[in-house]
Amino acid sequence: NGDFLHGPLLGADPPLYLSGILGRMPWDVVGVGEHELENADSLGLLRRPGGLFDEWGDRLVTSNARAAAPADGGGRRRLPGSASSSRRRDSDAAETTSAPLGENYRLLHGNQGTVLVLGFLYDLRSEEAVLTVEKVEDVLQEPWFTSLFDSKSPESVEFDAILVMAHMDAEDELITMLHKSLRGHAGPTVSIQFITGHTHRQAYSELDDYSSSFQAGRYLETVGYLSFSPGVARSTEHVFIDADQASLAQSLGMGNTTEDEAAANDDSSDKYPDWMTKDGMELSQYIKRTMEHSGAHQILGCSDKRYWADGGPDEANSLSRLYLGKVLPSSSYLQHSKRNTKSTHHHSSHNDKNEEREQHHAFIHYLRRSSPTVQYDLLPGVVTLNDIYGVVPLDDAIVTIGHTIRGDAIMGIVEQMNMNSADEEVAVVAVETGKESPTPIQNEMM
Repeated sequence: NGDFLHGPLLGADPPLYLSGILGRMPWDVVGVGEHELENADSLGLLRRPGGLFDEWGDRLVTSNARAAAPADGGGRRRLPGSASSSRRRDSDAAETTSAPLGENYRLLHGNQGTVLVLGFLYDLRSEEAVLTVEKVEDVLQEPWFTSLFDSKSPESVEFDAILVMAHMDAEDELITMLHKSLRGHAGPTVSIQFITGHTHRQAYSELDDYSSSFQAGRYLETVGYLSFSPGVARSTEHVFIDADQASLAQSLGMGNTTEDEAAANDDSSDKYPDWMTKDGMELSQYIKRTMEHSGAHQILGCSDKRYWADGGPDEANSLSRLYLGKVLPSSSYLQHSKRNTKSTHHHSSHNDKNEEREQHHAFIHYLRRSSPTVQYDLLPGVVTLNDIYGVVPLDDAIVTIGHTIRGDAIMGIVEQMNMNSADEEVAVVAVETGKESPTPIQNEMM
């Protein structure tokens, strides 16, 4: 359901190693998130002929994501995975410039009927993506969408239930908008299920007797399972399953694993030999070879204890404090900046001793709760390159904004950043005085 880029090393930008793994997984439908759309090189790699999007074909459903369609001899060339029928075209003018990144929709045929699948991203701002993400409210008025439900249209489809792969929070207002529109088109008793994501949490809410919104969690800490009987009121059931082999085996009824045994599980595949398939074993071996080839197991050092990703800058064992207090100040960029600063002071007319005592460094760090800089706990013991990518999957830019800025000006910058940001976003500052380590300060302490 999107955001498969970023995480451990295999999901780095551009995804040099991930495509071969994801292409081997037998999903029926796949969506994209903003992470796949932020970097032109990454998107180009995914879209190249024979690449991952080609591999997925019509399983990739992106109802409101459109990309430039390159022309061939002056004509429009279809994007990989986009059918050429008129139902995917808004107008002749639009055809010459863009096309759906994947499919606008897909029909899944099962034992209990047919499911109409749609795929939506939240309303991304134009500067947040390297292609066009149309507003959800606009797509709901487009001819290809409305014709799906118009029995008089040749483009109409028959279905028994609707599944929306929605890369947005389970309680996003866009879910309400989509639900209202689909309910109006499909009727009062058609099952409408939303599979959501983006905000890294577990969530479930019932929208009506025949509809729910389900968000399975984050970082593969849990696997979400949801089932329903089409057209049967209040038949939806869901569960969050811990993403380890013992918990999965217990959920599938493949053993009498106790909670204590599950907690002690070593994730050894030979512990559950009866559920290992040929394709599964081959994929596991492929992942192992890919990890070795990528250098993910390269040892970088060790951690003396567990550092928690969820802790604040004022908590001793939090990654935020470690990042602000040790990692950021020791970066080669900042060390170079300090040497240049000291060199400048050395040639000044001021007393060197006083200058060193009065020299300060302030680090302003912008925290985003839904996508923080540190995203996974750093565990005690050997630390590999893959561990570091998992802890800090996104590239942060370090920018020098001045060498002689007054403290009140720095506080003013922080306050202004917080004033102009969403409730979930906050700027914090760490101050280093002389040779002392930086001390993180939360906003409420300023």
